[in-house]
Amino acid sequence: MVRRPRSIPKTLKELAIAEYIRGYFGVHSTFPSNEEIVDHLKSEFA
Repeated sequence: MVRRPRSIPKTLKELAIAEYIRGYFGVHSTFPSNEEIVDHLKSEFA
């Protein structure tokens, strides 16, 4: 019997990054740069 690995709970930061990227794709067709993601997270968690 093969045991499936337990899913690791996502941190708030990971969820915020995923949500931002999902929203970014709704407006743009490219992937946001690391700088854009960091700037967004700094403003969101400031």
